[in-house]
Formats: sequence, C-alpha cells, structure tokens
Amino acid sequence: MKKAFLCLLSLALLLTSIGAYAEIVIFNRLPDSVADLELDLTHPIDNMVKGAWIEEVNLGDGTFDMYDYLPETSQVCEKAILIILESGVKADEFFVTSGWKEIADANNVSIMMVPNESAWTEEDAVAKVNAAFTAVKQRHYYDISWDLLDLVGYGDGATAAMQFTVSSPDAFAAVVLFGGDAVTAEYLETVGGQPSLEEGIAKNAVKCPVWVFAEEADETVLSEINYWKQANNGSDFVFSNEYADVVYMPADVYHGLQMDDWNIAQTRLTVGKYTDGTGVDLLQEVYDEFLAMYARHRGIGNQELRYYVGPTNYNMTLYTAEVDGMTRYWYVYEPDCVKNSSQPVPLVVSMAGRGGYNTTFPSLTDWPLIANERGFICAFPIAGYGQQLQNGVNNIPMWNSNVDDVAFIRYMVDDIKSHYNIDAGRVYANGQSMGSMMSMRLNVCLPDVFTATGSTCGALPSNALNSEYYNDQIDCAAWLIYGEKDTTVGSYKISESNSVKTCIEYYIERYNLTDVDHAKTYRSGPFSHYVFLNEQGVPMFRYSVVDNKGHANLPSESYMLYDDFFSKFYRDDAGVLHYMESDNVLDIH
Repeated sequence: MKKAFLCLLSLALLLTSIGAYAEIVIFNRLPDSVADLELDLTHPIDNMVKGAWIEEVNLGDGTFDMYDYLPETSQVCEKAILIILESGVKADEFFVTSGWKEIADANNVSIMMVPNESAWTEEDAVAKVNAAFTAVKQRHYYDISWDLLDLVGYGDGATAAMQFTVSSPDAFAAVVLFGGDAVTAEYLETVGGQPSLEEGIAKNAVKCPVWVFAEEADETVLSEINYWKQANNGSDFVFSNEYADVVYMPADVYHGLQMDDWNIAQTRLTVGKYTDGTGVDLLQEVYDEFLAMYARHRGIGNQELRYYVGPTNYNMTLYTAEVDGMTRYWYVYEPDCVKNSSQPVPLVVSMAGRGGYNTTFPSLTDWPLIANERGFICAFPIAGYGQQLQNGVNNIPMWNSNVDDVAFIRYMVDDIKSHYNIDAGRVYANGQSMGSMMSMRLNVCLPDVFTATGSTCGALPSNALNSEYYNDQIDCAAWLIYGEKDTTVGSYKISESNSVKTCIEYYIERYNLTDVDHAKTYRSGPFSHYVFLNEQGVPMFRYSVVDNKGHANLPSESYMLYDDFFSKFYRDDAGVLHYMESDNVLDIH
C-alpha cells in the first residue's frame, strides 16, 4: 500500500512538474537586426517578430533588458502595455504567474516588461521608464500603436511609473498602479507645476486616466488622488463599483477644446485589496473597464485624450484582395443614414501615416462621425510596406514605398463603387503625414478618380510629377494643412521648407493662381488660412497652418475639410470640375 502511495505521489509530482513546465515562457534575446526576415506578402500586416523576446534598451552609456511578448495574432499598430515591475521580480516568471500572458493572448495586446534588480529610486525612475517608452515606439523590431500604449506599475515600480506620469502626463493613454508608495507632495508640486507642451498649461492640468490600488488611503495617497482629480477636471461626486472604491468622473463643464481633446479621464482609487495586481479576472476587468477605453492622439501641444473606437466598434466592413501579388486591406464605413439610399453618396478615402493602421485612424480623424452627420461613406486603406530603420522590420506600413499604391487605390475605389452607391463625381482623398503625401500624389496621379484632396503634415512629393500616372489634363483641387511646430516634416514657411515652397509654386503655376502675397487670408481659432484663387475665383489650392500643432491630425480639421472644401466641389459626367454650383439644394423661390 505504501509503495503504491509513493508511486501515485511520484506521478502526481511529475504531472505537476510537467504542468508547471508547460506554463514557462522562454524569452530569447532579439538579434541585432531583423532586417533579413522575409515578409509574407499574403499576410503583410502581421508583426514579423512574435512570441517572447528580450530587447536591449539604451540608457545613457549603458543598457538594460526589456521583456517583450507579442501574441501570435499580433498585427502592426495594435495595443500594447508597458509594465514597470517591482524591484527584484523576474519578468519571465511574473508574466506567467500574474495572468498577463492570458490577458495578452485573449485580447491580442502586446506586453513589454521592465524589471529592476535593485530598488527603484527617484533618480533613475523617470529616465529608465522614458527609455523603455522610447524603445517601444521605435519600430525597430515591431510596430505597435503609439496611440494605444498604456502604463502599468507594481510595487516600487508603480511609484516609478507615477513619477514618470507626473513628468509626462500625455505619454500614455491610461495608467494603472498596483501598490507601492505614493509620490511625495513635493514631487507633485515641483514637477507637476512645470510647463507642459501646450502654451499656458502646466503639467498638473493635463488629463490622464489614473487608477491607483493602495494598501491604505493615507495622506500621501489621498494627495496623489486629489492631484489627478484636479488634473482630470473631476467632479465632487464619488462613484464606486466592485473593483474601485472611489471613481471620480469628469465634471460636466469643461473649458478646453472638446472636439479634439475629450473631457473623459477618470480618477480611480481602490484601497486594501487587489494591490498585488494578479489574477486573470482582475486584470481582465482592469483591461476592459479602463485600459481599453482610452486612446492618446497627437494634437495641439499636448497629446489629446479620446475614447478608443476601433473599426469593430464602428461596425466597419473589412475588405481584402490580392493586388499585384500582395494582400491588400481596407475598411469601409457605411453609416445607417445612407444605407439603402436611392441617391448616390460621396466617398472620402482617408490614409494613415507611416507605421499607422486602421486601428486608430478612424477615431483619430472622426471621419465616421462626420460621415454619419453629413451622409457619405468613408474608406480606410492600409499602406503597402517599407522599412523605417536601417536594421528594422520590413513590414512598416508606408505609402508608395515598395509596391504600387496608386494602382491599389484605383482598384479599391472601383471595388467600393461595385458594392456601394457612390457618386463618382464626389470622391475625395485625405491623409496624415506619409498619408498626406499619398493624398497629394493621388491629386496629380488620379484626378480622374478624385474630385479634391485635403490632408495634413505632408506636401506633394516631387517624384509624383515624374510618375507614370501623372495627369495634368484633369483638374483636382487641393488643401494642405501644416502644424506650426511640426519638427517631423520641417518648417511650414516657404523660406525654410523646400517641399512646402515647391508644392505651393506647383499649384500656383498649374492653375494660374494668385501668388502668395495676393492670396486671400483669414484666421479661424488656431488656423491661419491662405486661399489661392484662379481667374474664375475658384480656390484650387489652399494652405493652412495650425498654431502650436506638431505632427498631428485633428478631428476639427476633418470637419473643416469636408464642410469648407470637399462638399463644395463636384465633377460632372463630362469630367468638368464645378465649385459651389450644385443644384441639389433647397428651392427657396
């Protein structure tokens, strides 16, 4: 009997050992370069590096290891979470035992973990978190969404994460902290009182959704919560739920630019429970009800806070097709107001910039909301591919890089017309950054397809004029918008930017427009407008600059582009361009 018992015990221990071993995730060190990985043209938007990896991150004169996990279903420009671990905790073991692996796989979210062997200190915390933050955004080994990047901290790593958040409150979409000490009131006052990236706004007035899990609600914790309540324009009403003891919702009255930067940041506090931050049920609740809610888009000065609304939330339809040997993808949004319409409706094609994808661009631009309000269909194609860094991955979405994207866009528009009732005389193109350059390329290469184009932060590429598709026989109006502080593409001034200068000169010469000194000008809020008219008084080209804006795309720009530009142009059946000559308006005689 004893022998049988020992055999059973040995078997149980063996099975337990096998089960534990099966849960181990092996993190291998990333190679110096992944540039030689072969791109699968049938799945070009899949992240090429998946699974568990150790990434070497530069910090000053040294380096540290960051542990990356990208699920097998990972595609470019999707959600990621940066986790700052408690000092002494091993990343590979924590990843499995905490429940984060299940969360990553179930929600298709990438996880990047930063361990620290010795205790986190205020001196190294901000620099190390910032180095990890920079590495995640670098697109050297993978391409995650900058807009959907969250921050989670544990123990003294949570303190380090909070210190970074106070110093850079617009860096992450949302922040969750498990345990650790609250940052001092002195740190909040000193660092929080510093100027933010937006003129006249201190860091302590920049919204950031924050959820703190604390052992007890002592004076420093309450001071920290009150700091974020004020930054987030929180109301005095206290709400609660099973997981959060205190929830401060934003106040009804908000004095900011609501269209671009939403008043939505919650401040949450949980006391005396869940401070270890482990368990799939807890983490899924935190993910669903907090981390997955928010997006952080580049804007005027500080990055703008928005709800994350993806293609699935909008009930968009995903289309795929093989074009020139490569699988191409595009989403189409058809609002309810135009479904089953007997009248053809306009189409707006909107293109994200380099490294961008359709996960965030619809909500970044607000085109689906505008489509629903104005009655048109919008489409979001995904760019071809390229390589951003010398030793980087080969599947960064980049327009007109290694494939013929002009031919793809023509194919896509034709396909959309076959599925939807599109007004062929009201097809417009929009884009941001490299998507803006692609929009302007379409302006001169597919004027038979597009009626007008309007885009931000990327001028007409000079090589478009040498393209086999170049067509100067058909008129197509254009509007280009730049940011005053856009350091990515350079100056907005023609005296400092050759690309802006040559772009403006091209349209002035092509359409015999008024010169810069005689252009019509006006201001509307942060926008300074130059309107270039032809002999018939038609603004065939417009150029605008946005005060204090960097390399960004604003929802307010999309509304402006459609109402003040796109909707005023149409092309008749003979191919003639018309400006403000529509007969489809109310008869007031």
